[in-house]
Amino acid sequence: MLKTQVTVQQNGIRQKSLRRCCRFGHATELVCVLATGATLLLPATASAADRTWSKPGPGNWNATEDNWNGGTVAFTNPTDDAIFDPAADGATVTINLGAITAATVTSSASGLTIYGSGTDTLAVTGLISITSGELTLDTITTTTGAVTIASGATLNVSTNKVLSADSIDNSGALTVADGATVEAAGEIHNESTGTVTLSAGAVLNSDSNSSGSEIVRNDGAIVVNAGVGTVAVGSSALTNQGTGTIAVNTGTMNGITTLTNSSTSATAIDVASGATLGFTTLNSSAGTITAAGNLDGNVLLTGTAGLDLNDGSITGALDNQSSTAITLDGTVTGLFTQSTEATASTTIDGTSTFTAGIDIDEGTLTVNAATSADVDVANAATYDQNAAVTGNVTTASYDADIGANITGTLTQTGGQIDIDGDTTVSGIISVNGGTLTVLSPRTLTSTSGITTGALGTLDVDGTVDLATALTNNGTLDLDGDITGNQTVTNTGIATLAGDITGTYSQSAGSTTVDGASTVSGLTSITGGAFTVNTGQTYTATGGFSNSGGTVNLLQNATLSGTTSLLSGSLVAQASGLSITGNITLGASATINMADGSTFTALTVSGAFTGAGGIVSLDVDLNAGTSDSIVALGSGASSGTIQISLNDLTTAGTYGAISSSGIVLLDLETTSTLTATISGALPQDDQNVYVYTLGTISGDIVLLSQTNNAIAGLSGAIASAQSLVAAAINRPTSPFVTSLSAVDEDEKCRPGGWVRMVGGNGSATGTATTATSSTTTTTDTNFAGIQIGGDSTCFNSLIQENGWDLSYGLIAGYNIATSEQAIPGISGAIESITDLDMDQAYGGFYLVGARGRFSFDVQGWIDKTDFTVNSNPVGSGTAFPVNDSKFDTSSYTLSAAASYAFSVPNQPQMFFVPTVGLSTTNTSDATLSFTDGSSLLLNETTTNIAFIGGTLTYSDFNEITGARTALFSTLTHYVNLSDDSTSVFTDTSSSSTDITSSALPDYTELSLGYSYNRELRRDRTTGSLRKLSVSIRADGRFGPGFDSYGLTGQVRLQF
Repeated sequence: MLKTQVTVQQNGIRQKSLRRCCRFGHATELVCVLATGATLLLPATASAADRTWSKPGPGNWNATEDNWNGGTVAFTNPTDDAIFDPAADGATVTINLGAITAATVTSSASGLTIYGSGTDTLAVTGLISITSGELTLDTITTTTGAVTIASGATLNVSTNKVLSADSIDNSGALTVADGATVEAAGEIHNESTGTVTLSAGAVLNSDSNSSGSEIVRNDGAIVVNAGVGTVAVGSSALTNQGTGTIAVNTGTMNGITTLTNSSTSATAIDVASGATLGFTTLNSSAGTITAAGNLDGNVLLTGTAGLDLNDGSITGALDNQSSTAITLDGTVTGLFTQSTEATASTTIDGTSTFTAGIDIDEGTLTVNAATSADVDVANAATYDQNAAVTGNVTTASYDADIGANITGTLTQTGGQIDIDGDTTVSGIISVNGGTLTVLSPRTLTSTSGITTGALGTLDVDGTVDLATALTNNGTLDLDGDITGNQTVTNTGIATLAGDITGTYSQSAGSTTVDGASTVSGLTSITGGAFTVNTGQTYTATGGFSNSGGTVNLLQNATLSGTTSLLSGSLVAQASGLSITGNITLGASATINMADGSTFTALTVSGAFTGAGGIVSLDVDLNAGTSDSIVALGSGASSGTIQISLNDLTTAGTYGAISSSGIVLLDLETTSTLTATISGALPQDDQNVYVYTLGTISGDIVLLSQTNNAIAGLSGAIASAQSLVAAAINRPTSPFVTSLSAVDEDEKCRPGGWVRMVGGNGSATGTATTATSSTTTTTDTNFAGIQIGGDSTCFNSLIQENGWDLSYGLIAGYNIATSEQAIPGISGAIESITDLDMDQAYGGFYLVGARGRFSFDVQGWIDKTDFTVNSNPVGSGTAFPVNDSKFDTSSYTLSAAASYAFSVPNQPQMFFVPTVGLSTTNTSDATLSFTDGSSLLLNETTTNIAFIGGTLTYSDFNEITGARTALFSTLTHYVNLSDDSTSVFTDTSSSSTDITSSALPDYTELSLGYSYNRELRRDRTTGSLRKLSVSIRADGRFGPGFDSYGLTGQVRLQF
C-alpha cells in the first residue's frame, strides 16, 4: 500500500464524499481508497485498530473471543476496522453476543458468511468494501458509509436480511436473496462490470430517507429471478444507462416511479415470458427493450430506442418517438401513439391487441399479424396492413396500403389508400377525403356499404364487391368492376370504364363514360350530367332512364339499352352516335342535336316512341341538309314529338326543297310517329318560300312551298283579271236603241253613246303548288268608261231584207285596285298585297234586229298595266315587291242573241231571253321581284257562256213622246275556262308551278230604268233626233264570288 502523509484542512473535503470512499485506520490516520487503488492516509484526532479475522473455519464475532490478529485480540473498539482476508475463505462468522459496531468492513475472502440473527446485527460507521472474493451478509447490516463491491467481488444479502447504507457502488456482483432488502439513503450505482441479482420479495431502494433525487443507476446488469414473487424498487427512479441491462427473468419487478433507459445494449431491458416489469413511466432513448412478459406502465420511446414486444404486453400507453424500428406482438392496454418522429417504424408481427387503440401521427405502422385495435393514421404517417384488423381504421395517410380484412369501419379523411390485397371490410367504408384505390386484380368486399364524401375519391382498378349500396358524393373512378348486385348512387363526379353488377343512379353531379362500361340493372339519371365519351359504349342492360339530367353523347359514342327520356335532355351533337335499343321521348324531354355547326345523325337501333318531347335539329335550307335521327330497328315508331329547328341558312340563299323533303327522322315505313313544330319554322328572309313539316313513307320530313304571298299574288292577278272581265267587261251589248222615224228615202243615221261603270267585287280563289295550296280573297274596287259611235241603218243598208243594223267602234278605259290578305303557315295574316290595274281598249261591234229577234257581236283588244306592292302585317314579312310592274295584252270576241216575247194580257210587258258566249285570250307576262326572283304569268284563255232573261214593263207618254221602261234581268254565267297557271323562279333558278283557280260560275241580277224620247221627226231644225238614258244596278253571286256595280249610259241618235 502506498502511504503518503498529507495534511488537509477540514473545509477542503466534503464530509459526505469522504464518507463514501474513506475509513478510519489506526487512531492517528484516516484511510481513503482512491480510484487509482492508492491509499491516502490522513492524520486524525481519533485512533483505530485494524482487526483481521484469523480463526479458521466457523467462529464468533463478539467482544470476548480472540479471533482476530492471529487469535491474540478480541474485537472491542467500535472504531476498529474489520478485515477479512483470504484467511477467512469459507468461514462463517457468527455475531452471537449482540450487535457489533465496526468503523469499516473490508473483505477479500471467498465464501465468507457473516451471520447474525435477532439483535445480533452488524453496524458499520464507515465503508463496507468487498475488494474481492465473495461475502454473504446473513444478518441485518447497516452502515452510515458506503458499500463498494469491486469488480470480480460478490456481495450476497441473504433471505429476509437487510443491507442499509448511505450509498452502494457495485462493480462486481450484488445478490439480493428472497425477501432481502438493499437500500441506500443516497444512490445505488451498479457499475458497468456489476451485476445485481434480485430474488422474490427482494427490495432495491435508493433515497431511502427521501431526502433528494438519489436514484438507482445501472451501467451493468440487473437480473430479476423472482419466480412467482415480486421485487420492489421502492419509490425510487431507476436509470439504465451506458451498456447496462435489466433482465426480469421471472416474477415481477415493480415500484419504479420513472424507469429511464439510455443503455445502448441490444438487450437493455428484457422481460421474460410470464415476468413483469412495473413502473409508472418507462422512458427509453437507446438500446432495445425486449418483452415476452409484461411492461406494467406507460412506455415512451425516443432517440434510437428499440422495442420488441414478443408475445408480451404493455399495461399502459405506448408512445413511439424513436428512429429505430420496433416490433409488437402482444397486448397494449393503453393508447399506442407514434407522434413526432418521422422515421419511426412499428411492425406488428404477432397477434396483438391494443385496447385503447392506435394513433399514428408520424412514421410507419406495418400490420403483419392479426390485430385488435381502432387504428388512426395521420397524413404524415405510413400505414401498411397485411393482416386482419379487428376494429375501426381511420387514415389520412398519403401512403396507406391495405391488403387484409377489417372487422369494423374504414374511414379515410385524406391521403392515399391502396387496396393491394383481397380485403373485406365489415363496417361502412367512408372516403371523406383523399383517394382510396383498389388495385388490380384485388377485390375490396364491403359488407356495410361505401360512401365517398365531397373531397373523397374511390378509384377502382380491381373489383369492389358490395353487400349494400355505394354512394358517391365525391369522385368515383371505375376502371375495374363493381359486383354484388347493389345500387351505385352518384351525386359527385364519376368516371366509368368498367362494369357494374347492379343499378346505377345519379341525382346530381356528373358521370363520364371513359371506357366500355356495362350496368346490369337500371341506370336512372334524375339530375346532373351523364356523358358517354368519344368512341365509348355504355351498355345499360337493365335499361336507361333520364328524368331531369343532361345526357351527352360525344363523337362515335354508343348508348346501348332500352332508353327512356322522360325529362331533361339528350345532347347528341357529334358524328357517329348511336342508341342500341328502343327509345321513348317523354313530354318534358329534349333530344338536342342543334350545335349551330356540323350536321350529325343519331342512329337508333330500335323503335322511336314519342310522348310529346322535343327534338332540336340544325338545318341548312340552301344545302338541303340537317341533323337527323335514323330509327330503323325492330318495330314501328309511334306517338307524337315536337321538332325545333335551328336554322343555319345564310340570308338570301333560301331555296326550294325537293319533293322528297329533307329527312329529319328516318323511320320505318310502317311508323305512325307524327311531329309538330316547336317554336318557329325557318323563315326565308326574302319571303319567297315557306317551310312545313310533313310525313313521307313514315319519315318525318321538312318540305318547302312557295310563299302564300307568291301563290296568292298569282291568284290575286287571276282574280283581278276575272273580276274585270266579269264586272267591267262582262258580256254586255252595246248601247244601241231603235231608230227614230225617218223619211221615205232615209236609210241610216249616226249615233253615239257613253257608258260608265263602278263597283266592287270579292273573289276567293285557290292557288296550288306541288306541295301546298293557298286560298285567298281578293277585294277589288273598279271603275270604267266606255264610248261608242255607230251608224244605224233601217231595213239593212246592204239588202232590204228587214234587218235593222248598227255597226260602230268602241273604246274604253278601266281602273281597278285590289287588296289581298296573305296568310302564313299558321293561318294568321302576314302581309297585304296591293294590285293596281289600268286598262285601255278599243274595238268594234255589230248589232242587228229583225222583228222581235236581235243579236250583237263585239270584238276588242286591250292592254293592262299592273303595279304590285306588299306590306307586312304585325311581325309578318312582306313580299319582295316595291311598285313592281308588268303588263298584259288580250283580245276579246263576244256574241249574244235575244228574242222579245209579249206577256199575255199585258201589252206593256215583254220578256226577252238572251244567250251568249265570250272568249278572251290574255298574253303571258313576267313580274320581276326586288330580290331577283320572278313570276311568269302564262298565256290564258277565258271562255264564258251565259243565258238570261229580261222582264220589261214600258210606258209611253203621249204628250211628251217619251217611252220609259223598268226592267229586271237575271243572267247565269258559266266559266268554261281552265285554271290559269304561272311559274315562280327563285334566285337560284329553282322554279315552282302555280295553278290559280278560275272564277266560279255565278248569277247576275240587274234592276234598271230606261228613258227614250224622240226629239224631232225631221231634219229641218237640227240633227239630234233621239235621247236614250239607262241606269242599272247589278249584283253578282257565286261560290266565293260576289260583286256589286252601278252602270249608267247615255245615247244620242242623230
